[in-house]
Amino acid sequence: MTFRTDYSDEALEDIETFASEDGRVLVAAEPDDAFDEPGGAGLDSALGVTARPGYVYNLEENDLNYQRIYAEPSGGAGVTQGVERAVFPTASPVEAAGTADGTLAPTEGAELSTTRAATDAPVLVQRDNVVMVGDTDFLVPENTQRADTDVLVGNLADFLVTNDRNPSEQAPNPPEEDEEDDRPERPPRPGGPENGDRPPEPGPEGTPTPTPVE
Repeated sequence: MTFRTDYSDEALEDIETFASEDGRVLVAAEPDDAFDEPGGAGLDSALGVTARPGYVYNLEENDLNYQRIYAEPSGGAGVTQGVERAVFPTASPVEAAGTADGTLAPTEGAELSTTRAATDAPVLVQRDNVVMVGDTDFLVPENTQRADTDVLVGNLADFLVTNDRNPSEQAPNPPEEDEEDDRPERPPRPGGPENGDRPPEPGPEGTPTPTPVE
């Protein structure tokens, strides 16, 4: 799991490689994320998902207050199986490049804070082995007990640990046998034995007995 934040070029390359080798990625965003961070935009580009500015609210139907919206599934994504509706306390809209495998979209009456217009933009999308959700607070224990949010969290956990990767084939390549070892030679321990000599053993009265020399 990763959060939408600033990443170095090397980190973005590692994440993209991991995802391309069937690694599972869950990206969580918040409405107050810095959307102008180059690393955040780079992460979106690498994974084919993105978050949009603003937050979704619903004055007509909500859980306790207008920002705690209900979202319902569409499509056949595995992460939404068994979920009739989930609660997101502070969600921003998200989208996938191309066609998403499945989504969770807000119920009727939802609006977007930046436009005050009605919206049905999803707050969770799954695209292949990448899931993006426009909230992090839904993972807090007291929020997982609302509606079917606990089922969603369980599905996400299963999603992250289930894949077709073969670690024995995709592990980093071991060094070649003829590759020189550039590590410095380990110095002898101070006062320790050298050249294979055994340390002297204590005599009957506790004094060391010298090792005989042939």
